Amino acid sequence: MILVFFNDYITVILPDVLTLYISSRNYEDALPELWLHSLVFLTLMIFDFFFSPLKGQQKILLILLYLGALLCLVPYAVQMKGFFYQLIPALGFFFCAAALSLHAYVNRYLEELRNHGIILVIIIFILCYIGRPLLLSYPKHQDFADLPLSLEISQCEKPCSYFIFNDNIEIMHPTAFYNNTENASRFPAFWFLPKLIEAQYALDHNEPALLSREELAFYKEKYGRMTAEDLHRYQPKMLIIGQFILTNDEKAFDFSEFFSTESTFKTEWEHYRKERTISLNRRLYFSGTAQDEDYILTYDIYLRTSP
Repeated sequence: MILVFFNDYITVILPDVLTLYISSRNYEDALPELWLHSLVFLTLMIFDFFFSPLKGQQKILLILLYLGALLCLVPYAVQMKGFFYQLIPALGFFFCAAALSLHAYVNRYLEELRNHGIILVIIIFILCYIGRPLLLSYPKHQDFADLPLSLEISQCEKPCSYFIFNDNIEIMHPTAFYNNTENASRFPAFWFLPKLIEAQYALDHNEPALLSREELAFYKEKYGRMTAEDLHRYQPKMLIIGQFILTNDEKAFDFSEFFSTESTFKTEWEHYRKERTISLNRRLYFSGTAQDEDYILTYDIYLRTSP
């Protein structure tokens, strides 16, 4: 299917993924999760292989579900980013296997409980809640309308297409969805930037770099052109450009300067004027999560001045 409908992914994007994305790894966060989930999946699979009351095709199905969970850890291991959403496919297979296994043990050993299916359902929900509790304090639909970036977008002339440069996707896309707006970019995130910025910094400081100057120039031209094409296509009325320190020199990354070596990007950028700078506390967007702590984000707001 990829070859038929998305063949340009194979020729255009995948080579860059291997060079610029896979090579960037977060072992500190990813490895513990990988080992934990692998150990749990494998242990329960072996236990059920020998002791599950299921027989024949039912047991084969159970083992296949466990194997599916383990196989879905392979993309997580290859990417090694530590993002929870990359575990969701594996957890999907695992929860199916766990529910099937629990049902079999209840039928075999807890005859009274078998006649009260609602109790079994409650037990499953309790176990799931213990493993992944609900984030009751996480922002709700209406909350997003009152958060700082939503208030900025509300000042934009309707219909408002905007472009946001941010250091994670958890703020970008919920903001667009709950405000019925569109982020003016083909990229869900600028996943290619970290390695380009690292290479730029290393080359500027005569340090070993992943890319040569010629390769870096090629990638900056390529992605600068793509970003310019998106700005031309969507003509966003507002740009929200985050100021993030991404190198060891403690200087905020200059988004426009980095891509302005590409002529079409520079031309598109000239349609915008910096209007103001805003600051917000990131924890407003992550109540009840591991990121529910004070962390100030700064954004430059640009408005479109010409067609």
